[in-house]
Amino acid sequence: MLSESRPYEGMILIPAGKFIIGSDSAMDGKRGEDFGVDEEPRHKLHLNAFYIDQYEVTIGEYKEYLKVSGKEWLGDINFPEEFPPEIYFNPPDLNRHPANYISWYDADDYCRWKGKRLPTEFEWEKAARGAEGRRWPWGNQYEPGNAHTSEKFPAWTAPVGSHPEDKSVYGVYDSAGNVSEWTSSHYLSYQGNTVSDGRYKKGVYVLKGGSFLEPGKIFGRPARRFASRPDYSHRTYGFRCAKDAD
Repeated sequence: MLSESRPYEGMILIPAGKFIIGSDSAMDGKRGEDFGVDEEPRHKLHLNAFYIDQYEVTIGEYKEYLKVSGKEWLGDINFPEEFPPEIYFNPPDLNRHPANYISWYDADDYCRWKGKRLPTEFEWEKAARGAEGRRWPWGNQYEPGNAHTSEKFPAWTAPVGSHPEDKSVYGVYDSAGNVSEWTSSHYLSYQGNTVSDGRYKKGVYVLKGGSFLEPGKIFGRPARRFASRPDYSHRTYGFRCAKDAD
């Protein structure tokens, strides 16, 4: 069992060691000939110990950053017009929802402001699926309803930690649903990957995890990876921070 020692409030210690990353073509939850090929091959990596936020950064936490930085948050102006604000945007627990409409630049700046950093995609994946390479944070069998994904209603975020089954072996919540999360990693191929269609490049960054707009079985797998420009924000884009253990 992982030590309960937490010198950094709200963070989980992920121990050093090898873990399984990526997927193979037969892994449950993948579909078609193209989707998920950037996750291959399934292989092992060693990581040093690190800390990662137990929960996604919340609206309440992000508002504190905005007060100091003076920045404008797109989350205040880009909400979907078809969603009644009184239902979707003014719940009493709004400050416990994950901050969304976040660009990579703003996620990176927030983490630095907190004395932290964005996790690498490898760190994020280990924290979400454990050393043994679980297909979903809770295990190798998909369970509808475990995470806040498109199977749920309303089609918006939920308070962080409100889906107790969406928890990794280390105690990290909401990896399979709620919002997808920025990492510090450029979108590059894994060693041994044979895709050569020009998709891999620096200048775009990897996001990990499922969201409230996507089906969890396919998109909620911790192995799933996709990329976006650092200046782009979307209602499904959020983040959490990490910190070196040494």
